[in-house]
Amino acid sequence: MENESMMQQPNSSPQTPKPEKGPQFRIDAEQGIAIEFPGGIPGFEELHHYHLFELLDYPHFAFLVADDASHVAMLLLDPKVISQKIEVTVPPEKLTQISLSQEEKICTFFILRLNHSLGKLTANLRAPIIVSTEQKTGYQVILDDESLPISYPLVPDTSSASAPTSTPGQENSFTTIKQATRTSNGER
Repeated sequence: MENESMMQQPNSSPQTPKPEKGPQFRIDAEQGIAIEFPGGIPGFEELHHYHLFELLDYPHFAFLVADDASHVAMLLLDPKVISQKIEVTVPPEKLTQISLSQEEKICTFFILRLNHSLGKLTANLRAPIIVSTEQKTGYQVILDDESLPISYPLVPDTSSASAPTSTPGQENSFTTIKQATRTSNGER
């Protein structure tokens, strides 16, 4: 039987009464993948050790939780979900700056946040999280491409033709990292 944990989003607004029960996200606590962020993440430079957890009910989403400060958690999105509309590429010189080679297999994630001014969940496309599947190291890379929005709305406007979707049968980034972990541990 899977060991499932529930994570609850904190209610950061002191003026708003807390709901009896906040949103619940099911994760498999035993399937978390340890990721080291050698330089930390901007705003959390002192935190270097995290675990990445796939959301069981939403396979293109993951939680990145700091090991030493469990209240520091980020909701991440696999970019393949919106790649039909926007292409995000980490330039080779950015990889070199963080000691990764172009040949290395990396997975990319976007950090999500609830944008209260837009009233929507948004993705930061200009500062993705990248993870080396071999080294199990992560970095937040700030891209120089000003055409990439910092607050890309995930819920389409009513004027949009359709919601972003992923290609059926396409692996998500969490699965790719999990498979690399099994391979490096000698599992098949």
